[in-house]
Amino acid sequence: MPAYADLVHQTSTTTGAGNLTLVAVNGKRTFLAAFGTGGTNTFDYYISHREAAEWERGTGHEAAGALVRDTVLASSNANAAVAFSSGIKDVTNDQPADKRADKSYAPIANVLINGDFRVNQFGHVSAAALAAGTYGHDQWKAGAAGGDYSFSQLKGSTQITIAAGKSIIQPIEDVNVEGGSYVLSWVGTAQARAGINTLTPSGAFAASPLLITGQTAGTVMSVEFNAGTLGTVKLEKGSTASLFVMRPYDQELATCQRYYEKGINALAQTNATGGNIGSDISYRVVKRVAPTLAITNVAGASVGFPSIGSANVYGCQIVVAVLAAGAVWYVFDYAADARL
Repeated sequence: MPAYADLVHQTSTTTGAGNLTLVAVNGKRTFLAAFGTGGTNTFDYYISHREAAEWERGTGHEAAGALVRDTVLASSNANAAVAFSSGIKDVTNDQPADKRADKSYAPIANVLINGDFRVNQFGHVSAAALAAGTYGHDQWKAGAAGGDYSFSQLKGSTQITIAAGKSIIQPIEDVNVEGGSYVLSWVGTAQARAGINTLTPSGAFAASPLLITGQTAGTVMSVEFNAGTLGTVKLEKGSTASLFVMRPYDQELATCQRYYEKGINALAQTNATGGNIGSDISYRVVKRVAPTLAITNVAGASVGFPSIGSANVYGCQIVVAVLAAGAVWYVFDYAADARL
């Protein structure tokens, strides 16, 4: 989908109906700075001649300091490309007026979780081997041939680079699937395919945006990306891709914690020899299913190794045997895993 950005304005003195060489304007952003270069970085453009009755609106991209007019949408030349005469032309970017009133252009909720790779509870390391089915960043797991990828973690949206021959998958829980048609969009050179009514994607990979049809409501689905760069991934209802909107970090983290959560549990008290002591773990977010609990980094005095008592989607009990009278204590890390 063509993009737009604030305060993008350049001028041009180029004549004719071809590419326009762009000149910077003081106090304004250039198209290169706002959108980058190349045919995949498209944007809406507006050209208006300062002295002649010549104007044009369309979508295009920046290349080597010039505006490439890919598609003319409206113009003073019966909506065809304008052969601009000599003189100064203003070249700007804005959201088209018809789109401002078009609700389908407004951002729609993203079905995917952690689509901008900000949450990394597991602490996955850039370029580390990621075996098939193993998770890296929250909600992203390796495909059948492994999912090695590199990245430089940012506070904001992070772009990853998937290694050659590798892929990553996001499974989508059935309760989040409305059914019908979806469109998958992203930034980067990686291509995607979908798993319709299945957690195993199949078929040919394709560039963004990818239209997905025939999905059954209340049934799992999945998306998979192959080698290349990847960021700001969005899956939404309908057939038209809308803008990616970054959710507040606490909301994104809480959504991830429905499937995976890390924490610390501890207890200290005076106790007689024999018997057990224990504590409760209350999960920060109700889990998808009762999770598998992994206990690591255990430390303590006069106690045995922690064991898990009753457990459900809300939390679990920890039971620890007392080995000697007096002050006893324990502390450990845990990971509750309810991922698909």
